[in-house]
Amino acid sequence: AKAADHLEKNFPKDPVSALYLRALQRKPTAAELQAVADAGLDLNKSEDLQDFLWGLFMHPEFQLIY
Repeated sequence: AKAADHLEKNFPKDPVSALYLRALQRKPTAAELQAVADAGLDLNKSEDLQDFLWGLFMHPEFQLIY
């Protein structure tokens, strides 16, 4: 839970937006925020944080296509 502790310490108010800004250089859309809320993820739990990050890294904006 080391990553979750770091996330909570550094971005306690809005970790989802903070991660979007770091990964995609933009804030999440309303639909993206709703999708995270609908998924019921608790980013303080390691498995949920991993699931969120996996989804974020699979986002087409994050992927580099050669």
